[in-house]
Amino acid sequence: MNELARPAQFESLGIRPEQLGMLATHLSVADQYVVPTELGSEATLNWLKTSLETHLDQADAEFLFDVALRNHSPQPLEYEEHGYDSCQSHRELSKVVSEAILVGGLAYEGQLLGLRPTLEDVQQRVASQLKLEPEELGQLVSIAAKHGSGQDFLFPGVTPSSPDVPSLEDMMYKTLSGRPQTSVRTLTGVGGLRSDQQWNHVTDLVTFAGLKVTEDKRYYPGLGVFFMLMTHNADELPALMALKTNHPKAYAKVAGLKQQLATTAPVDYEGVSILCSSYLAPWSEMKQMQAFPTNKAKNLSQDFHSPSHEFVVLRSLFQPGNPEAPHLMTGLDILQHALTRSWSFNSTIHLPWTAELADLSNSLIGRVTNRAGDSAIRYGVGHKGKSLELVEYSFGNERRFPAGVDGLTAAALKIYPESETFEGKHQTHILHERHPLWKKIEQTGFLNAAIEELANS
Repeated sequence: MNELARPAQFESLGIRPEQLGMLATHLSVADQYVVPTELGSEATLNWLKTSLETHLDQADAEFLFDVALRNHSPQPLEYEEHGYDSCQSHRELSKVVSEAILVGGLAYEGQLLGLRPTLEDVQQRVASQLKLEPEELGQLVSIAAKHGSGQDFLFPGVTPSSPDVPSLEDMMYKTLSGRPQTSVRTLTGVGGLRSDQQWNHVTDLVTFAGLKVTEDKRYYPGLGVFFMLMTHNADELPALMALKTNHPKAYAKVAGLKQQLATTAPVDYEGVSILCSSYLAPWSEMKQMQAFPTNKAKNLSQDFHSPSHEFVVLRSLFQPGNPEAPHLMTGLDILQHALTRSWSFNSTIHLPWTAELADLSNSLIGRVTNRAGDSAIRYGVGHKGKSLELVEYSFGNERRFPAGVDGLTAAALKIYPESETFEGKHQTHILHERHPLWKKIEQTGFLNAAIEELANS
């Protein structure tokens, strides 16, 4: 049976006793992905080989391992941020394989669009320097088509960046008690604070896609079609022209999307601190909100994931099937709406490479409560020396006093004029439905609204 090392500290927050086992189980899963020390080149290669052989068929595993061997050049390992960073030795190898899958993915989706991309074409387009042979493009395409949507086998694990980094259990406790720790990779499932000065950008979706392809070298299904809609004229894409004739409704949706891509205003804020975490607010804080309950919860967690599944509709659209199927039409609407928002390039709700491990960074958000069922979620952005957070308080269904607030929510806006990391003195305001920021969030999304509010505060 999984148990917490220090259950009393969680009990002191008022957590339901039956939830302690849930937290312990969650941490036991996360602990499997912590690499405490760098294991050396041979052990790292063995890690990749085992992972590939476990998840892929023999031919694909051997091929990708050979690609990794011929392109692997070990670099000095650096952990720049205090927290759990990607295990750098594993990450170097993972990045090689990920880039190879990106090359195959863009070639595959180029073929779906009726193009005949060569290996040289694709590598030049994505600025890839990998040592690959032209005759290998077919296998890269096949691998991307089969495995591009599930790259769990490339998750490199995480390593404490220094000896004094808190344990995962301590990080979970600090987060739930309102003192989240800076971590490049948050594994505790209750969010946290992300402040990666080099790569923590907030961007528009077009900029995000460009950075993902040319800098991060990461393939998401549909990202290839999205990227080619960004970089090609419509009449250069034969499958799109065929869509115009055979499926005019689908074509109209894609044409509208393409036009919006061309007119999306570029947004790129660098060095942004991002906060998205569960929080067990003390009653002394929650009771100040009891006069302002509402049944209109904001639920802003979607604003804190790095977009990936938004693109998949574009790949499905050009694969065999009905391009005018209702779910594809809805998916195109969702993608077009995503173009109106800004996105965190490396969110707190983010694990590199994988969708399958997403629960490690988001499944407990909003699920951990006190004995009355109360919980809170903190959403925040810090930029240029200031930070802002929106705290959404949820009154539990078992709360009997004060009467009438059970099952309702309330929200507060906190502005920290001297801290990028949600610390120190701050101003607190009730965030009600008539507040200008509430309306701005509804119009443009939380990240855009928060950064604009910080600029004007």
